[in-house]
Amino acid sequence: MATQSIPMWQTVVGLLGLGSLIATGLSHWLSTRAEREKWINDNKKLEWRELIDELDGSLEQMSYTFHQANVVAAGDDRNSPMAGVIRGNRAIHGRIFIAGALKEHGLVERWRDLTEYANLGTFPPLARPVANPTLFGFNSKAVDFRDDLLRIAQEDLGIK
Repeated sequence: MATQSIPMWQTVVGLLGLGSLIATGLSHWLSTRAEREKWINDNKKLEWRELIDELDGSLEQMSYTFHQANVVAAGDDRNSPMAGVIRGNRAIHGRIFIAGALKEHGLVERWRDLTEYANLGTFPPLARPVANPTLFGFNSKAVDFRDDLLRIAQEDLGIK
């Protein structure tokens, strides 16, 4: 039985068709992967921005602990230190895309330490378990925390 040979031009055309199919599949895979990475990075940026804004507001509210004349009106939490702690806790524990970076860099623990320091200001002076917490001490800790928060956000986003 004689073998029938396929003309060279048909072989080349067939290989080009298979090659373009492989190239199309590879191109689709790469673009989908790039789109996913962009989507994740966009969500990280949004979460960092939201977190920084919320924690700024929370820190301001928490500082009212150290204002002796601070009176919290019923239904108005703007100057409520406890509302600031709750707001900050919700913000820092409600992250999806940056939760790993927050945990890895110890920011959740540092936030907890900061809230504990602010809560010490609510104790009467003679009942405080440690030295008197002060507004200056709180602000110093808050500035250090915020500086680290910004630095870690920049690192996580590849900005710095």
